[in-house]
Amino acid sequence: MSEPLIFSMSQIQTYVECKKKAQLAYEMLLEPKNDNETAMSRGTAFHKYAEYQTTQLWPHLPPVEKPDVSEETIQLWINWNTYRGRDKHKNKRKVLGVESPIYVELQVNTGIPGQRVYLRCTFDEIYLNKEGWIVGLDYKTFKVNSAWDVDLDFQGRIYLAALQRMFPDYPVRFEYERVRQSAPGTPRGDSQYLRFEGDEWWQYNKAGDKRKRAELWTVDECYETITLVIAQQEMDSLWEETKFNVMELLVRRKAAETMPGAWGRTTSKMSCQFC
Repeated sequence: MSEPLIFSMSQIQTYVECKKKAQLAYEMLLEPKNDNETAMSRGTAFHKYAEYQTTQLWPHLPPVEKPDVSEETIQLWINWNTYRGRDKHKNKRKVLGVESPIYVELQVNTGIPGQRVYLRCTFDEIYLNKEGWIVGLDYKTFKVNSAWDVDLDFQGRIYLAALQRMFPDYPVRFEYERVRQSAPGTPRGDSQYLRFEGDEWWQYNKAGDKRKRAELWTVDECYETITLVIAQQEMDSLWEETKFNVMELLVRRKAAETMPGAWGRTTSKMSCQFC
């Protein structure tokens, strides 16, 4: 048997977005300069601590060593768990895995006898809820709420198509668990212009004059669960698209051996930072 080919979800998504970006990131294994390292590291720390806490609640899961994270990260998880996590836990029948990749065969002909091709999808958590749904969960921490339309999210849809093939006898859905880095009850605005006086937060201007009571973040503004469910026909269509993209990627990889220009750049106004 030939060694299997394994493509990650992020690799396929990158290839769809930009061929040059896919070449630099996955063919040449180059990493871009990261201007948002602090935000990303905070998100990674939250994921690790959430994974640790989940394994504490479900003894059948492989134990995870307690991660070395900041008190800020721990408090972020405690706040989320207080307002959202406990209720979510009550609705789970069983957690099937945390930060565990699943491998779903794509059934793509590579031209090499016996070679299999798999799509690797890593979920922050997969669980069976009490209504009988298999749920893929993805935590997303954020500081500033950005415009985002779940109905246009490519990653979540492919994840659903993979989940449906892994668990064909269950309905499947995807959940984005959005966690603001500010806790409920904390003031909005620039911290340098905020002061806690008495029992309230006050907002000042640059001259140091008291202006008004500061507005506080509400629970619903800090924590939001966004659910994605799509029809079987769309899952089947997306799976066929994924297979086509993988076959095209393999052809492009072969062509690049003799044609260096095979990995084309994005030339529109929507060009990515790689291009």
